[in-house]
Amino acid sequence: MTSTTSTGSPQFDALGLKRGINGRSWITILGGSRMHPEVQQAMVDAADTFIDFHELNRQTGKRIAEFTGAEAGLVVAGAAAGLLVQAAACMAGSDPERILQLPDTTGMKGEILIYEGHRHGFDVCYRAAGTELKEWGAGEGTLAEQLEAAINENTAAVAYVVSLRISCDLSLPEVVEIAHAKDVPVIMDGAAMIPPIENLTLYIDQGADLVTISGGKGVRGPQSSGILAGRADLV
Repeated sequence: MTSTTSTGSPQFDALGLKRGINGRSWITILGGSRMHPEVQQAMVDAADTFIDFHELNRQTGKRIAEFTGAEAGLVVAGAAAGLLVQAAACMAGSDPERILQLPDTTGMKGEILIYEGHRHGFDVCYRAAGTELKEWGAGEGTLAEQLEAAINENTAAVAYVVSLRISCDLSLPEVVEIAHAKDVPVIMDGAAMIPPIENLTLYIDQGADLVTISGGKGVRGPQSSGILAGRADLV
């Protein structure tokens, strides 16, 4: 729903945009959430400063690890970028030649398993890294049996989505147990699952190898920011 009054932003007004009334929560298409004033001020304070971004990544990664209880962390350009990086890490690891080879996955484990009820618009980010998504969960037998049968020598990871609108009768810890028994990592999309703040550590505690969370939703940071946390070798 839109109104005809000023947006409150001279930039938006100059583009002829109308102010919206957000009745849908912090969704990407409406700009995520509104940033805290201290976040906006921090961006202003940092905007005209040159620093070494490798060192910035290292130091912010340590902070993310501290807050999530993970071995390591990384700032990413939104939770969607986190999904792409998850897939790339599980396929190429830290091998420089394989990293440059992506999205060509020749010679790599190039498949990611995803529960058929977890498919959503942003799983295209996994495919952008070059992976092939293989669905499971619509066959015969229990979900546990189906997942066990779906894992093969070409499985790079098992993807799991935690969302208020998407569910799976096989819990994250159960998926982790099955995947880890076959030395396969579990990568998790928890983009909109903050708050509660306890979820920052919950999924790592439950065994997920990589977790991505949006910085532009409940965290109330910039829309184009996100958190990736998990195993140090994958991060």
